[in-house]
Amino acid sequence: MVVTGAAQVLTVQSDAGVDVQADVLRALDGVRLGRVTARQPTLEDAYVAIVNRVDAQTRPVEAVAA
Repeated sequence: MVVTGAAQVLTVQSDAGVDVQADVLRALDGVRLGRVTARQPTLEDAYVAIVNRVDAQTRPVEAVAA
């Protein structure tokens, strides 16, 4: 992983039950960190995931003539 520039927030999502915090911190070795937190998904996170999944399934496929 290459980290350049200044970022205010870095968000990492993983599958349920998978702890990636140690791997992420190892990848960010040498980067000055202000705060690291972990949280469970909210109902809003679940809603957005469901809406995005439904949208991706119903999005029409466009054919382009060659």
